[in-house]
Amino acid sequence: MRQVEVKAKVTDLDGLKNKLVLLGYFFSPALFQQDRLYLPNALAYPDIREGTITMRIRNTNGSYSLSLKKRGELDFDDIEREITIDDSEQAAEMLKYMWYYQVLEISKVRQKASYNGLTICLDEVDGLGSFINVRKTIDGDSVTDVQAQLEKFLLNFGVNPEDIVHERYDTMIYQLGRR
Repeated sequence: MRQVEVKAKVTDLDGLKNKLVLLGYFFSPALFQQDRLYLPNALAYPDIREGTITMRIRNTNGSYSLSLKKRGELDFDDIEREITIDDSEQAAEMLKYMWYYQVLEISKVRQKASYNGLTICLDEVDGLGSFINVRKTIDGDSVTDVQAQLEKFLLNFGVNPEDIVHERYDTMIYQLGRR
């Protein structure tokens, strides 16, 4: 199973949320998420390619998870596995022993909704701004077809095509740090 997503920069997050609520999307309370991204020691951030396995430790309102992401052939086409953990520092130490190092941190406030096979995240990302992120988990479907469907979904809610973002939050944060 793969997770395909499309995201867009948003200027009126509350207005977009209200449109989605009218269609039956019910959003979670705001979740504070702090992510620590880890890469294999021999890999520099810009060298992440298809097949690269990255690791993430996420703190969501004091609950922790460890995620493995295997980069897919397209920008937002990953295989992702996640488990709940009790001790984030112990997990970070384990990653060091597996030759992973922390490359960056991302902090955001997120509200989530799921409906009709889609997961929608409304994100306020520190240093980047407001975004909508639409995801679908697929098994065997064409990734490019699903991405096109997700883009169409966003455009139907008034998202401008030029606001669709083809980079991940971690890439955008990394690029900010290089300026």
